[in-house]
Amino acid sequence: MKIEGFDSEVIRELVRRGVEARLHELKSVLAEVEKIRRLFPDIYQRVVNEPSVPLKTSGKKRTSGAKPRKDIGVPQKKRGSKRRGMSAAERKAVGERMRKYWAERRKEKEK
Repeated sequence: MKIEGFDSEVIRELVRRGVEARLHELKSVLAEVEKIRRLFPDIYQRVVNEPSVPLKTSGKKRTSGAKPRKDIGVPQKKRGSKRRGMSAAERKAVGERMRKYWAERRKEKEK
């Protein structure tokens, strides 16, 4: 491996140090796993024995959650908004809160 300004032996030593540091990290992770195994043996066994990839699928088609193709390019207003609008009472309450907030800010600024 050649990197301008570095000897291959220097690079090899840096890689060795990186590997050594990573092994120390993994060693501490393994110690933590062992503590968890001792504290929660039932959970540990269940997690260790379950396959990481499902063996069977339900046959149901998975979707990405993306919008249907027909909605692409349609403006947001026409698609419908996910946000619920505020009632008049809610808008009034927000307005009062904000007036109070800004009045306090102005008062603090004057001091």
